[in-house]
Amino acid sequence: MTGRVLTAVVASILLAGCGLPDDSAPRIIDPETVPYDLAGPAQRDAPVGEGEDTSAITVYLVDTVGGEQRLVSTSRLIEGPVNLDTVLANLMAGGVTGPEREAGMANLVPGEELRSVQRGTGPAESTARVDVNAGFFERFATQPSQVLAIGQIVLTITGYRSSADSPTIQSVSFSVEGTPKRVPTFRRGEASTLADQVTVVDYADLLVEAANPSTVPAPTASRPAAASTTTRV
Repeated sequence: MTGRVLTAVVASILLAGCGLPDDSAPRIIDPETVPYDLAGPAQRDAPVGEGEDTSAITVYLVDTVGGEQRLVSTSRLIEGPVNLDTVLANLMAGGVTGPEREAGMANLVPGEELRSVQRGTGPAESTARVDVNAGFFERFATQPSQVLAIGQIVLTITGYRSSADSPTIQSVSFSVEGTPKRVPTFRRGEASTLADQVTVVDYADLLVEAANPSTVPAPTASRPAAASTTTRV
């Protein structure tokens, strides 16, 4: 991927409604015709830790695999303490690192929209709530790109572990400046649903097997029972 052209190869199921041609084969698309959230974030530089006080974290980005846009894990270095806040803040700062850009990866999460992430306590310790700014969901040109970005966030959160003996986060909910927000899920060949809480399972069909499986928990969570509405992706 270069600064002037974007190789946009997207499966037809993810292209619905995005305004890009639904071709049967890959081709180069002028970046001027690509919606902001498919091209813009990839040109932004993600924060990278330097010096001695750095630690490795795992975040999820978007890559083209087998002719489809899929979710892939990648390792980054960050400075200072590693916790749920700093890991998610790194992803949601937007952009990609130099090596990620050279590998053709993209970050569809709009930058600087995270307000807070809070982990539940007691019986709710395996849950997390992500609160975003009012404009977060309006920054997506298409619902397919929103699904991918939400999947990036959910997989990054559920892949994080504070220690070897701590429980992983199994489900994630979203809110917009404190108001609960339903988010779209993805099941290949099925209509998408808007759910109050989502898990790894809701985006597993977009997931490419992690390059370092030992660092990323397997997607074993089940979808929590929640009211949902149906929409097409």
